[in-house]
Amino acid sequence: MVAFGSITADTDVNISGAGSGQELAYNQITALVAVAATSAATANLVIEGTSRTYDGSPVMVEFFAPQVLTPNSQGAATLINLWDGATDLGYIGQIKCGPTLLIGNAVCLKRRIVPTAGTHNYRIVAWCAPIGGGQINAGAGGVDTYAPAYVRVTRV
Repeated sequence: MVAFGSITADTDVNISGAGSGQELAYNQITALVAVAATSAATANLVIEGTSRTYDGSPVMVEFFAPQVLTPNSQGAATLINLWDGATDLGYIGQIKCGPTLLIGNAVCLKRRIVPTAGTHNYRIVAWCAPIGGGQINAGAGGVDTYAPAYVRVTRV
């Protein structure tokens, strides 16, 4: 039996036989990511995923960040997209500035996916509209500091 919790980020494994709720991939960041991009095509990488060989069974992709900031402009937004390798699967979350400026919220976003059998790498990117200047905050955890931001894939 493979102990998935001990797999390094650059290891490619076959996840056949993993049970429901089994963590298949986990990657985190412990420092902020500035979001300067203003389109999905040029989005800033937030968290690089891990390439895994999937068997076609459903998975849940989850992204958590203790704080996502918008650009400091009325009506501006920070958008978070899920990518599979070089394929944009669309945005899974958005924080939008209302009449007040500079909105910051924690996010926990999830998307259920039934991947084709083969290799996939689920990664998180972010961009801002109509201007850049957003931010994804993350830290090492502990007293008076942000928790890590992460992307996790589990078997459904």
